[in-house]
Amino acid sequence: MLAAALSLGYASPEKIERAIRDFPGLLHRASLVGKIGDVRFFDSSIDSTPERTKNTLSGMEGTPVLILGGRGKGLSADPLRQVFTQKCSGAVLLGETAEEMFAALSGERRPLLFADDMGDAVRKAFSLSEGAHDVLLSPAATSYDRYRNFEERGEDFARAVRDLMKEYDVRGDAPSK
Repeated sequence: MLAAALSLGYASPEKIERAIRDFPGLLHRASLVGKIGDVRFFDSSIDSTPERTKNTLSGMEGTPVLILGGRGKGLSADPLRQVFTQKCSGAVLLGETAEEMFAALSGERRPLLFADDMGDAVRKAFSLSEGAHDVLLSPAATSYDRYRNFEERGEDFARAVRDLMKEYDVRGDAPSK
């Protein structure tokens, strides 16, 4: 909104509207990385706290399958627990915080699966999606148990999604990098 307001007088309203409509979003911030059938895969690897994951979920349509986990920061999972039942159809847990996340979410009557790595997590999340729910990587933890940074984790997620898309012979749905 600020950028649009500052552009008034320098660009036509039509150009401002087109720029907003065509803006692809920022990488690793609820960005679309691919689609298989009706299931969209979103990367929000930057969400390294339960509060950030909660905020991302609040802005999502539907009830995605959540991929959670990494190295914790010693923060409470309470903000996540509060929205999990309302906003998620299930979760796949990986990394050092997998057991902690399981303990926090296991009473919420949604399927919870453990994964060995990102490729396994993407496959399991897709199986939980049942073709009707999106998949969201929003880990609520840092990436430092397996990756140098959140960007590397997001790239691994995107690679796993592309690999799954190849298996389903899906072409052209993922933005090229």
